[in-house]
Amino acid sequence: MNNRWTGGQYSLFRFVFGAYLFGTFLCTAWGQVRSAGGVASVIAAIVCVFLMGGWFDRAAAIVIAALVWAMVAVRSMPVEVFAAATITMLLVAHASLPAAAYGSVAGYGRADPRGAWRMRPVVFVAVWMWMAISYTVYGFTLLYDPAWRQGDAIVNMAGEASGALAGVLAQAPDELMRIATWGVLGLLVGFAPLAVVGRVRPWLWSAMLLVNLLRLAVFGHSGFGAAMVMVHGMTFDPEWVKARRLALAGHDRQQIAGVPETTETIFYDGQCGLCHRWVRFVLAEDRDGSAFRFAPLQSGAFERAVPIDQRATLSGTIVVRTSAGAVLSRSAAVIHVLRGLGGVWRLIGAAVRLVPRPIRDFGYDCIAAVRYRLFKRPADACPLLAADLRGRFDD
Repeated sequence: MNNRWTGGQYSLFRFVFGAYLFGTFLCTAWGQVRSAGGVASVIAAIVCVFLMGGWFDRAAAIVIAALVWAMVAVRSMPVEVFAAATITMLLVAHASLPAAAYGSVAGYGRADPRGAWRMRPVVFVAVWMWMAISYTVYGFTLLYDPAWRQGDAIVNMAGEASGALAGVLAQAPDELMRIATWGVLGLLVGFAPLAVVGRVRPWLWSAMLLVNLLRLAVFGHSGFGAAMVMVHGMTFDPEWVKARRLALAGHDRQQIAGVPETTETIFYDGQCGLCHRWVRFVLAEDRDGSAFRFAPLQSGAFERAVPIDQRATLSGTIVVRTSAGAVLSRSAAVIHVLRGLGGVWRLIGAAVRLVPRPIRDFGYDCIAAVRYRLFKRPADACPLLAADLRGRFDD
């Protein structure tokens, strides 16, 4: 059960997971200001900052896990025991992974942005097994509830909920609600055996994530539901969202003469600190080096690839020449790169592409206008890199 996790994608999950715990502990501390549980919650919230930032984060995960169970012992943790166990499992799984993933404070500034971080298959499989067994066991416990067997469980729960979505459920036909109840029950009971089938796994994962999100939207915060959403975050496989490196069409592309190439090149401002960081990001996330090559805009490679009359129309920050010979700039170039990296980055790129181009280009131009003031100009046109990465640069 391999996976395609990269350091940057995992750092995004680590930040979201840490922020979820940070918010949970702060809410707990707010309601128990002067109690022992309140003090432990404040300490745990502070430690969560280290987890979010990726600095001493493995030690922070163990400390947080210990504080969670200390609060459970004094009954100050506002989640069920199973939710606390699930959170602990995720924290222990994180502590079992290599340190300093790309995007962490601990990995900042190193010559090789990739580092030695990998999502260990044994950890990935263990978290998947926890999720699959938890869902199936929970499903079997619901079989003892007559409301679930008769298909009335969701209707009964909707009657006790509040909010707009609860009102929609209250108006839904009874037969539809029974089908939904039995469908959720079937998903739960069949999750573990179905998860063994690789082709079914992403659809099963998506269906149960949707169930949890709807449950949270209708019934509000649930320790079990929120904890399982975090488990879904760690069991996501970026391989499910493959990279897409197709040339864009219409106003997003400018065709140039010449035979299409089989590689794609990112041209960047060699005098821009932000652009150097962008290059390091792509190097870290394109682990096998199959997606992109690089060259400064001030290089002969850029002059050879793009005719002089086109250069004047392009932004002076990031330009991409695709494998089909299209030249992309500004937000279109950023989106194309994100889609070419696959996984979470392709999903983010697809979301950004929904924004009208004038708006996203305006945001891009605003950042580009202040990039020299916000980021120190580098001493060299090429970032400081490990020797094996320098071969991916032209000129």
